[in-house]
Amino acid sequence: PVVSTAPPITDPPVKYSGAYKQALKAKIPPDANLPDVAKKIEEKAYEGIPEAQHDMGAIYVTGHGSVKKDINRAILWFEEASKNGVANARYNLGVLYHQGIGVPADINKAMSLYAEAAAQGHPEAQYNLGIAHIEGIGVAYDPQKAARYFEQAANNGITEAAYNLGLIYENGLLGETRPDDALMWYKKSADKGSPEAKAALEQLAKSLGISLDDVNRIVERVSNSKHAATASPLPLADQDLIADIQSELTRRGLYSGVIDGKNGPRTSNAIRAFQSAANMNADGEPSTELLNFLRSSSTSSL
Repeated sequence: PVVSTAPPITDPPVKYSGAYKQALKAKIPPDANLPDVAKKIEEKAYEGIPEAQHDMGAIYVTGHGSVKKDINRAILWFEEASKNGVANARYNLGVLYHQGIGVPADINKAMSLYAEAAAQGHPEAQYNLGIAHIEGIGVAYDPQKAARYFEQAANNGITEAAYNLGLIYENGLLGETRPDDALMWYKKSADKGSPEAKAALEQLAKSLGISLDDVNRIVERVSNSKHAATASPLPLADQDLIADIQSELTRRGLYSGVIDGKNGPRTSNAIRAFQSAANMNADGEPSTELLNFLRSSSTSSL
């Protein structure tokens, strides 16, 4: 479902000009039928406060109080909030494109929006990308990426993500069965109330011939070893972003290295070559904007 919550509305960090406000009103005309409370949010939205812009989208997407549902207005407000950096607006737009609500269904657009939101730490976007990669929906089947996104989502409180990680490790989808890791993630999910995880945990413990006390000791050991492990040099979201850019550049014959999510000289040179050919600022830096441009442009070299 579309998530309607956003951070509390605050004053904008940079005061937008009157020209911005007028241009926004031309694109999204004021709604004369709004009640006073919603009218105040709308005014803040026109002033350029991103969270207010998101909240206007959330109000229109399902209707709120006396405000009638208006998907077209919802999309316009979500797009504006998305441009101004609200992860939840990007996620909500992703849901609309994924399900074809108010717009033609576009799985590629949905995945791109989820990826942007996930890179900002949005838990549901991370979970949706995990599902996409484990089922091969809109993206290539990739259990490694699925596991990384599920772990991000699980660490951000998504119970189902922890359960899915347990399934991945129990069934050896990463190359070998890892029952200890499966037990840990099943327990994390079960402790948050998942009946499926609780049943899976009990069944796995039974098949291993261990008691619940043994399970607790194993989980503690695995958890401690994870905390002690050396941190990745890049956040997982950044690694995935760079790997996706490498994949797109490979398809164009611009990158011939390993798709490893590392931003080395070969990756930077390939990015710079593409940017130069596309008349972009050739800084050689990976970014979500670059990935979106790569995905939306021709699959051949420019």
